[in-house]
This record gives sequence, C-alpha cells and structure tokens, in this order.
Amino acid sequence: MSAERGSPDTLIAVESAVMMAQRFGQDMAIMPDLSVKRLADVESGAVTGAPLEIIRCPRIWKKERHHEKT
Repeated sequence: MSAERGSPDTLIAVESAVMMAQRFGQDMAIMPDLSVKRLADVESGAVTGAPLEIIRCPRIWKKERHHEKT
C-alpha cells in the first residue's frame, strides 16, 4: 500500500480511523502499512512500530472505560 499523501489508500485509512474512533470511543493510530490500531495498544507495546498519524476521539464520542479488576 502507498502511504503517499492524498493517495486513495491513505484517504481510506483516515476515513476508517475516524469511523473506528467514533464506533469504539477511543483514539486510533494509522500505522505505516496503513492499518488502523487502537492507540492504547500502540502505547502499551502490544502493537509495534510508530504510527504515521493519530486520530483523536472527540470527547463527545468517548466511551467510559470499565475499571479492570486488579
């Protein structure tokens, strides 16, 4: 896939990331291969590599996180 600015693949990745941010209520990361991952997974190291772009989820879309049991 091409990560060239304005290419159809890049535009699809951005559109997908925006839709996923809205659906999941979380920040998303567009990776060098143009895949879209949860930013939390990238920051935790579960996904390797640096994102090309971060799509922030607007507060209105944010979903409350359930507290995990420790």
